[in-house]
Amino acid sequence: MAIVCCSRGNLYGRAFILITFQIIICNLISFTPHMIVVLPEILLNKNSSYISKTWINHLFSTINTSSFYGVLHFAFLWTLNRFLSIIFPKCNAFFESAKLYFLLIFVWLTAF
Repeated sequence: MAIVCCSRGNLYGRAFILITFQIIICNLISFTPHMIVVLPEILLNKNSSYISKTWINHLFSTINTSSFYGVLHFAFLWTLNRFLSIIFPKCNAFFESAKLYFLLIFVWLTAF
């Protein structure tokens, strides 16, 4: 990712890089329940003390599901960005202006 962002002949636009960062953030959010609940429980003991705490299970299952939907929505936006920039360059102005930030906020709100 650093090579893509810092190269001199950058073939990728700002919108592509912002959407890519959003996909990376969604994937990291998806891994947090595993790092907070599953990994410490495996390392500490064989008994699962989280079975009786259903609120933790519901909370992390909601986070995992919504981050998965976020990845799907941002991947669709990513594909749409590449399609418009290659096939219809005139329509790519939608991703060049401040409308991109509103679009990213809208995708985050639809994911959660």
